Amino acid sequence: LDTHSSGRQAKPYMASWESFLEAKNSEVAEGPGKTLGAAIVSCEVFVRAEAELRVIGSALSSWLVSVLCALLAVGAFTRSIGLSATATFAIFATAACSLYAITVAFHWHFGLMEAVSLIIFCGFSVDYPLHVVQAYVHERSNGAGVRQALKEVAGAVAAGCITTCGAALFLLLCEIRIFTRFGQVLIVN
Repeated sequence: LDTHSSGRQAKPYMASWESFLEAKNSEVAEGPGKTLGAAIVSCEVFVRAEAELRVIGSALSSWLVSVLCALLAVGAFTRSIGLSATATFAIFATAACSLYAITVAFHWHFGLMEAVSLIIFCGFSVDYPLHVVQAYVHERSNGAGVRQALKEVAGAVAAGCITTCGAALFLLLCEIRIFTRFGQVLIVN
């Protein structure tokens, strides 16, 4: 175990230390040193591992809350349940496909970076469907339909995608691994 170990790698060591200290604390509690109090495990690697495991454990619920917030926001902008559900499904599907790509195509294990990326996916995925749906609402009120709405926003959405990918390309050149991974995450999304 070193300082760069993941939470999953550190967990067995944490469990061993905790069971060892539990046994020692029960010995001390029954003996003359009971006034000393209980010993605890305190190690930077264990603290980081515990935080990582908690973030990973809460990632799915956080993602679902983000999708729900996106549904409410799109609903507030469009005032249409059907359009909101469609846009939210697009947001959900984009984030799910992006997550699939980084875990299956890139062969990354679901760790801290992927857990945080899941929330980022949802945030980035809201922008483009919201523009398309808003353009559709506007065009529908003018008597036009989906085709005209897509013509109206396609250039802006494509330009936003290109500039995001272009900015992320520079992150791929970084020496620090988390920045290169973040660049890959942005491009995939």
